[in-house]
Amino acid sequence: MAQRNDQVFQLSLTEIAFTIAFILLLLLGYLVFSEEAKRKDAEAELAKVQTAERATKGLDAAKVALKAALQGTGVGSPDEVITKLIAVEDVSAERDRLKLRVEDLDAKLTALAELSKRLEEVQPAAQPGVMREEVTSALALQDQIRKSLDEAEDPAPSTAPGASQPQGKPAGAAGAASSSTKQAPDAKPSAPAASVPKSSSAASTFAAQPRPDPNTRRPHRDADALTKVQQAIAATAALKRQLKEQLNKELRRGEEAKTVHDVVAAAKSYRELAPDGTNPELVRKENANLRGQVAFLKNRLDARGGRDYPPCWADETGKVEFLFAVEVKPDQVVVSPAWPPRREAAGRALPGMAEVLGGSHSNQDFVSRIQGIFNWSKSQDPECRHYVQLKSSISDAVQSDRARLMVENYFYKTEARR
Repeated sequence: MAQRNDQVFQLSLTEIAFTIAFILLLLLGYLVFSEEAKRKDAEAELAKVQTAERATKGLDAAKVALKAALQGTGVGSPDEVITKLIAVEDVSAERDRLKLRVEDLDAKLTALAELSKRLEEVQPAAQPGVMREEVTSALALQDQIRKSLDEAEDPAPSTAPGASQPQGKPAGAAGAASSSTKQAPDAKPSAPAASVPKSSSAASTFAAQPRPDPNTRRPHRDADALTKVQQAIAATAALKRQLKEQLNKELRRGEEAKTVHDVVAAAKSYRELAPDGTNPELVRKENANLRGQVAFLKNRLDARGGRDYPPCWADETGKVEFLFAVEVKPDQVVVSPAWPPRREAAGRALPGMAEVLGGSHSNQDFVSRIQGIFNWSKSQDPECRHYVQLKSSISDAVQSDRARLMVENYFYKTEARR
């Protein structure tokens, strides 16, 4: 009988020993790699320390040599001399910046002196100081325009429409500009030493910061300001002209903002008349027509008589406005406009109007060509009929009645007496 074997894996002692040895070799390799990395890091740190030590030793040796040289020349305190040399190196950057500043101020003073000389040459002898005052006023105006543009680009909390600015502000700005202009030719640049900071490190930091040059930005800014001022003047002139032509209203000085606010509010209300996209002008005309039709129907009710449909065109008092003047002849029908001038565009826009006014028509052609206008009147809400002025040139009574009925099938008429 075979012996029962409960082992899952059939491994010999040799295989187990090889596996353990392989694992130990892996661990040993990892330890060797880690130690090698640590050794390289330690060598790098040691090299840095040695370099710093060598630099320190070199600086100390240079300092000792410098002290010995200074003592050899008879200097009492070598340390103080070395400290001053270091401070001079830090202050050199600030010195260069102040030198550029002095050169800039000197150029400005030269330009102002030249300008003053030219003004004295061209100003009239009988009016001394007039040209200087004009230049001062121009500079003050320029300063005020710049401030106004800055306030417009960065507006303060909004105020009520029409609120005016304090009246004293322009005068103050003009006075400030005037005083600064008068003092400019006599100004003198301060000494460079007065602006040197006590801390050399602060001076070097301040000098290292980039500072924008206002002279490079000023021409573009002045040109932009001039363009905006010209646009504002043109807009004000256009607003003044439109108010005069359209509303017969004057634009009062100081009320420009309030007027613009009123115009925008009126435009907003005008747009809200047709939120679904309908033309507000068309809505206004339809309202006028409806008012005329209501007045006509009221007059008809008061008279207890009339026709079934209101007129398509009537003024606000209910008076009928005619579409055509129709003349019936034995062999033709002649149609001509009879509408008032204010209905010119609406009359020309009716369907088939060009064919109807194209000349004389036979009875059959007349009926076919006025179908578009008749269908238009039937499609209105409420349904309406156009009125025509009828004139008959037919001597035969029966034929004249037939022609009259033909016209009455499509229009309401007012017939002229023979």
